Amino acid sequence: GCLLFTMMCAVIATMFWSQTAFYVITAALTIYTMSYSTNLSVSCALGAWRMRRYSGRDWHALLQQLMQQDAQNSRVMHIVILPNYNEDENMLLHTLENLGRSAMARSSISVVLAMEGREGFMAYQKA
Repeated sequence: GCLLFTMMCAVIATMFWSQTAFYVITAALTIYTMSYSTNLSVSCALGAWRMRRYSGRDWHALLQQLMQQDAQNSRVMHIVILPNYNEDENMLLHTLENLGRSAMARSSISVVLAMEGREGFMAYQKA
């Protein structure tokens, strides 16, 4: 915040000091802002286009095909870390049940319960 305020004050002070310098600084800031906005817009459009293009693929079938071709080097392991501090046990149970419903649950998913030491003895009981 202080840096931005200082820069704004410097631009305004330049207006009283030299109009030519003020115009140059203003033009440079305008060009920077326009190029940044254009880059952001193009990146967003490109990302949305790629997401639409790849969302129609059957990624599970592609993984299965890869695993059949090279089973030793294509093993995928998903590690799900569940941090919790004073969380309700029913919520944890619901989360674990939903993870267990996945087709890849037995072979490719490992769950890590990240318990908080400040919770004390209750953390050991939950685990």
